[in-house]
Amino acid sequence: MGKKIEKGGVERTVFYDEDRWKIFKEKRETAKKLIKLLHDNSIYGRTYGSIARGDVNKNSDIDVFFTEYIPSYKIEFVLEKEYTIYRREVVQATPNSTPKAYIYLDPYEKTCVSFPLAKMLKNEIEFYGFGGTIDLKEIEDNIRKKGVNKRLLLILPQEFGHIERSIIGKEAEVARELNISLETVIERKRVLGKRDEFGRTGTFIKFTVPPQDRIEETLSKLASKNWMLRKILKERGYI
Repeated sequence: MGKKIEKGGVERTVFYDEDRWKIFKEKRETAKKLIKLLHDNSIYGRTYGSIARGDVNKNSDIDVFFTEYIPSYKIEFVLEKEYTIYRREVVQATPNSTPKAYIYLDPYEKTCVSFPLAKMLKNEIEFYGFGGTIDLKEIEDNIRKKGVNKRLLLILPQEFGHIERSIIGKEAEVARELNISLETVIERKRVLGKRDEFGRTGTFIKFTVPPQDRIEETLSKLASKNWMLRKILKERGYI
């Protein structure tokens, strides 16, 4: 079970030992290789979360994402030059969420490429900024970004490790710090707080794409049977 959300007022200094810096370097190199492959083929992705902030552990995922739709065949063609695609998935977190595609590049599903299958809303794009994001050049320049983790702690990178502060009661300050809307901070606090209290809740749609189908074909089949998904695709400009 993951660590629980911290109460308001918490602030602490965290020093990284040699092992943690080694894990950070290894995770960054893995993300760099993947993003560079895409970049060299004119597909410009970013990564987010602990990989961007630096507060990684051995179980940290590597998520590369895009905020605009790119045809899945283009992404898969590039990925298959150097990776094996183990699984593809269509996910719609809630009935009002923009559906996304997830492409997993290892059998443990720790390395993933994701992209929207319709136009994303502002708060959905700001979700990444809430956790902290970096691009290829920032990885190459060894830059770390501030962002909030799943325990609702704002991570402020330092040369020795990081400083972490609870965002509870400081939502407006955090929104300014991360240059995102207060509404996004409040929404993420609500979602993570609910998850902390009740555990991970169900996903509205989560469907593995058959090997013989394109991701978009699977999305169309799902939409033909689900009016709420059809509504979102119609509203947000399904490609």
